Amino acid sequence: MSPSIVQRLKRSESSSNTIKVKCKDAEGNEVTEYLPIVGANDPLEFLLDLWDEANVLEERYGLISEGKMKFLLQSVGRALQGRYAKKWKKFASVISIADSTATRHEATNRGKWTHLLQDVSKAIFMKGAFEDQIDYLEDTKRPNKMDPTEYVERVFTINERLTYFERGASPLSAKQINRKIITKNIGGTFKSKYILQGGDDLDDEDDILDMINKISKCVAAQNEDDESERKQTKRESKFAEESTKKINPNIQQPCRKHDGKHDWRNCPDNPNNKLTNKTEKNNDNTSELKSKSKPSNSSKQNFEESFATESSSKHHSAVTFDGDFMISDDEQEDEF
Repeated sequence: MSPSIVQRLKRSESSSNTIKVKCKDAEGNEVTEYLPIVGANDPLEFLLDLWDEANVLEERYGLISEGKMKFLLQSVGRALQGRYAKKWKKFASVISIADSTATRHEATNRGKWTHLLQDVSKAIFMKGAFEDQIDYLEDTKRPNKMDPTEYVERVFTINERLTYFERGASPLSAKQINRKIITKNIGGTFKSKYILQGGDDLDDEDDILDMINKISKCVAAQNEDDESERKQTKRESKFAEESTKKINPNIQQPCRKHDGKHDWRNCPDNPNNKLTNKTEKNNDNTSELKSKSKPSNSSKQNFEESFATESSSKHHSAVTFDGDFMISDDEQEDEF
């Protein structure tokens, strides 16, 4: 079973649970410090966080040189829980603390403190954790969303903490990190720029970070220019497309109101639809002409009634004569 990786490029959030540690500064004032609480259910890297914080505490207040190593051991033991606390107690209980007030014993006690951290780590981490951690760094590409500067700083931190893994463990040199890890895994166009500017030959951590920061700024500026140019090209393409649509009527303009079922220019709801407006106008003119050329039923009826009245008046009108006249017997007979 391969050991789990203790430190990953994308790390988990640090422990939010802490214990208070009361210390005294150089003037004898009481100061409250904090150590993270770490248990077996936490990520393995939390244990290294505790080692770092304990070392900072010791250096800040000179706990070992002031003969307070026992206080330091007790404080760290309080911060560990469960299985981790038992491991700590097992190794810390066998340490014989020399009188650190004597300068000749200070180095001895510091050595015992360092070995204690390494022994507890080795007992908790799986076998081969040190080698696996180095292999992980050498074989893992920089995550796409991780800034190059953040990546390099993270690699340096992981490398520095390798000293906690076991006795005799030592971090890689800056040159080894640069050649085997950074240059190999920083990736993409950034890698080519880094090599072209001689970054792969650097052997100092500060120089490596300066080079990475310099290239990062150049790449960021180039990306901004490219993005600005892309937006400008998009605007020009959109303008050209709209202009072409106005000039060339054959280019379809799907009607958004009716889910593209027809061209918007032919949509009956389009107020600028010339085809629809022309059709409606023609229909109106045709109706008007028909109305004028074809008499209505009421007009026809009035005309017929007028004609009948006029005919009747012509047939039945009386004729009068002036003067005397006689009608023969034959004419009377014919009359009757």
